[in-house]
Amino acid sequence: MPKIGVVIILAILFSTTVLALNNRSAVSLSGLDSASCTVPDPCRTFDVAISKTNDGGEVIVLSSAGYGPFTVTKSVSIISPPAYHAALAPTSGDAITVNVDNAVVVLRGLTLNGSLGGNNGITFTGQMVASSNTKLYVENCVITGFSGAGVNFARNGTLFISELIARGNAVSAVFVDGSPGLPTYGSIDHALLEANGYGMVVDSATVAIRDSVAAANGFTGFYARAFASGT
Repeated sequence: MPKIGVVIILAILFSTTVLALNNRSAVSLSGLDSASCTVPDPCRTFDVAISKTNDGGEVIVLSSAGYGPFTVTKSVSIISPPAYHAALAPTSGDAITVNVDNAVVVLRGLTLNGSLGGNNGITFTGQMVASSNTKLYVENCVITGFSGAGVNFARNGTLFISELIARGNAVSAVFVDGSPGLPTYGSIDHALLEANGYGMVVDSATVAIRDSVAAANGFTGFYARAFASGT
């Protein structure tokens, strides 16, 4: 085979390898961010694992560890099984930032600790646009000690919370902040909101709350203001 043919084939193989992403990625205490982030070859941090995951894929936790703050810009599920303690303890800023339109993001089984200087536990941010239809699911998470909110849902979309423990967050456990005229919704099921500033604040949004408790918060347990409504 001519040398030029060999070079072309090698270039194609190399580019295919570089562009290949995982449907299921993994992180582990023993992982390396230079790895492929597959289950047999896990990465060390969520941020890198997400970058190596297909849109709509998942990142799973294989061992207990701290995995660092991360940003979500695609549909993805971040899943820590009950057997493992997957922690994020930022020294500044937010533990998790979600900034994506028309996506489905699942955060399950994570422990977020803001006592080292973190601002918000989870922030959903970006430009308010009528076409945004992002759905954010926060399931079986523990969020404590942030100087802002445990969950800061700061743009239009839909927030689903189930089995959340949020305590000791200075501003509020959950803040749903929409915009008049743009659909912003929330569903809160089995949340325990303890010793925060506010338990839950809803502004310009419609939120349904079921089987949840707000206790020992500094201000109001459940506070709806402006154009908010709820059940």
